Amino acid sequence: MSGDDPLFAQYLTNPCSRQVQSPLVGSSEISLSEALSRLLPKQKQQRHLHDESRKSLTTTSQSLAASHLSQLPPYSTTSSAIDRFFVCQSALQHLYLAEEDETRKMLKEVYAKECQLLTLCELFATAAVGCSWSDNIPKEAHATFFDTVKAHLDRCLEKDELKGMKILALAALYSMSEKKVSSWEYVCKALQIAHSRGLQLDTWPKYMTEADWVGYRRLWRTLLFLESFLATSLGRVPIWSAAYDTIELAESERSYDVRNSSPRNSLQTEIVNIGLLASRILKSVFAPPVTDLGFVCDHMAKLKLRYDNLPEPMKLGGSGLAPGENLADTSLFTLHMVYLGTVILLTRRVLVELASGAGDASFEGSTREALSLAKTCLSAGRQTSELLGNLYSHKDLFRNCWVTM
Repeated sequence: MSGDDPLFAQYLTNPCSRQVQSPLVGSSEISLSEALSRLLPKQKQQRHLHDESRKSLTTTSQSLAASHLSQLPPYSTTSSAIDRFFVCQSALQHLYLAEEDETRKMLKEVYAKECQLLTLCELFATAAVGCSWSDNIPKEAHATFFDTVKAHLDRCLEKDELKGMKILALAALYSMSEKKVSSWEYVCKALQIAHSRGLQLDTWPKYMTEADWVGYRRLWRTLLFLESFLATSLGRVPIWSAAYDTIELAESERSYDVRNSSPRNSLQTEIVNIGLLASRILKSVFAPPVTDLGFVCDHMAKLKLRYDNLPEPMKLGGSGLAPGENLADTSLFTLHMVYLGTVILLTRRVLVELASGAGDASFEGSTREALSLAKTCLSAGRQTSELLGNLYSHKDLFRNCWVTM
């Protein structure tokens, strides 16, 4: 994207640019002084403790940033990782973590060596996720990006909690495939910040621009989805998302979508709500030793109602869209994969118990009900395989693809 920009020509044409070798440093909690300062009245927080330490923190941040800026990975490597990140994020709109224009600006600032440590870490966190979605970026770059973020995460949180929340979300996504427990911890910390800043409220705070508020609300919904997904994967009870049966857009968010001719927020909300329902299913259907078919049927009714209330363009079969046909917008695939995956999660225990010959003692309800639910599970499985086959045939699958996960 910057091949014609003389400012970055040296990075694009020099494949031997130096690589930073950062030590693997674990992240701890926010410093005790910062935590204690929050117990004071707001005016004293800002003037007595927070501002008193800002000068030394800024000086330290500048020196740390300067140290890393002297040993940046090749520009082409970082740029490729950022490119890959936004290719995937644009396809999976329920995962909102960064704005492309803002990130491209950070990329230029970092390689012009005109940035703070916070900017460097936010860029590197984005690049780390981009690396995890690509097979063409050296493994050394993966470590460089993420180890730098881990080493300085506390300082980023102390400097700017909202930016730090975004970095935590990126760190969670990077860790999702292989370190789900670490990912869970990052997500829970980010949601703690989100709720402390009132992002769960429908009211647009005046200290933010409307665009920033809409973006941070979208990030908050992303975090709720990630928590519900991880809860399902790890068999844990959600901490933050458990507070919501459903989430809805604020009126100003709906207006924002209309003005920008984009269903982005609406589509994300539908996917997140199905994710929230999936985590509740795990708790109420899988935890008891005997399957209560009444519970299963009740959740199936809720799922069907959720699906029936989708806008027509979002449904399979609407606007000429059906399994086995190409959907131009991959995010619609995501919606239906999450929906079908939840149906399978809800009904597979019934199918397995029937197939194993466990008999009526393994569930509460009639055999007729159980057979109907088992057929529903098989039907959802067939539709899922058709959607995956469609993705594969159109080369829309990619590494750590969230549609398939």
